[in-house]
Amino acid sequence: MKTTLCLWGIILILVCCKSRERLVEQKFDFTSRPVNTGVKEEVRDSLQGTAWPVKMVKQETVTLTQGCQPLHYCVIVGSFAYPQNAVRLRNQLMQEGFQEASIYRNAAGMFRVSILCDDSYESAWQEVCHIRSEYPQYYDAWLLETNY
Repeated sequence: MKTTLCLWGIILILVCCKSRERLVEQKFDFTSRPVNTGVKEEVRDSLQGTAWPVKMVKQETVTLTQGCQPLHYCVIVGSFAYPQNAVRLRNQLMQEGFQEASIYRNAAGMFRVSILCDDSYESAWQEVCHIRSEYPQYYDAWLLETNY
């Protein structure tokens, strides 16, 4: 009786394994039909010829850490929690020719790195647009209205 059950069990396992092999062969036959995986994607330069979006300005009270006294509007290219990161970016900016680069600290303790400041909103915003288009590494430059 035990021998018969074992024999039936082995036969059942062999039959199941054989049918699974056929399913696996059919399921994963990669040569049976080519699949078109081409993706159409439009790539555009988002920096050139762009009419910049809404003129967003963030307003904060800041204190000078290094550099020039803030004017009413500052073009910010970096914001850091640690002062050494802000100093590193300011030094890099000065090497790139931005001699007015400054570091300001806001009430929350963040260090804002500015390329330049201006009292005129329009000229400061034009400078933001210029920085974004001419210096791709500062594509996320923004305008800070200071309360000093």
